[in-house]
Amino acid sequence: MSSYEYAHVDVFTCRRLEGNGLAVVFCPEAFPAPVTMLEIAREFKQFETIFVSDVADGAVEARIFTVDGELPFAGHPLLGAAAALHARLRPQEAEMPLLFRLCAKAVPTVSQRTPEGFHVRMRQGAPLFLEEVRRADYAMLAEAHNLTSADLDPRLPIEVVSTGLPYALIPVRGCLGRARITIRDLEERLAGYGASYSYLFDSETLEARTWDNLGLVEDSATGSAAGPLAAYLCRHGLLKEKQTVLIRQGRYANRPGELHAWMEDGEAYVSGGVVFFARGSFTL
Repeated sequence: MSSYEYAHVDVFTCRRLEGNGLAVVFCPEAFPAPVTMLEIAREFKQFETIFVSDVADGAVEARIFTVDGELPFAGHPLLGAAAALHARLRPQEAEMPLLFRLCAKAVPTVSQRTPEGFHVRMRQGAPLFLEEVRRADYAMLAEAHNLTSADLDPRLPIEVVSTGLPYALIPVRGCLGRARITIRDLEERLAGYGASYSYLFDSETLEARTWDNLGLVEDSATGSAAGPLAAYLCRHGLLKEKQTVLIRQGRYANRPGELHAWMEDGEAYVSGGVVFFARGSFTL
């Protein structure tokens, strides 16, 4: 049997019980088997659970799981894990840089202490603009989210952008409260454009929403989509280089969060607050 310590943190917030909850499982010797990590993620029932190794030469190996399987990249797990490792390993230091090695890429982070907990930023890297969706498909995608073509912002395209996880970025106006996923095959339809998930954002308020592809669980703050959105806004003239955009998300899930994102030297950056909710251990 093996014992593991964990931290439960809330990410993209400075208040407990808001933002995006996360379980950080410390694995100092070795990762559990993938099937066991999936079972642990299902037990925690967070949108994502991250497993982290010991830090060696400023780098840490990490695996990220949802209740459905492993992700190659995600945003809020890295910010939350950076804060948890900072508190665990260097509690007296004001700042701690780390390099997270995932199965898909390596992501640098810097965590800083704040009165509430931590503020962490990550460099997601250069965005990939994968595909602009055909306008003939706009009505179908709108209806898949309980909307109509009139709810879309006609000035902007629906575009698939990735900094590690590809999102179909869907610009809307004044309708986020009505949005929900209404079809069972959204995952297959998005895959036709090279996207893993959809990310709806109000082009005027920059509030956003996203769900799992069945629409059963709403994500309250999506760091892996915030970087692509900043890149998209820069590409279409709505954001300047090194200008930070504040993205609000989670209001409709009763877990409000705030994500900061910007582009610098062609790379996407995302940052946000992290607060601790609980610490514990378990044995398997």
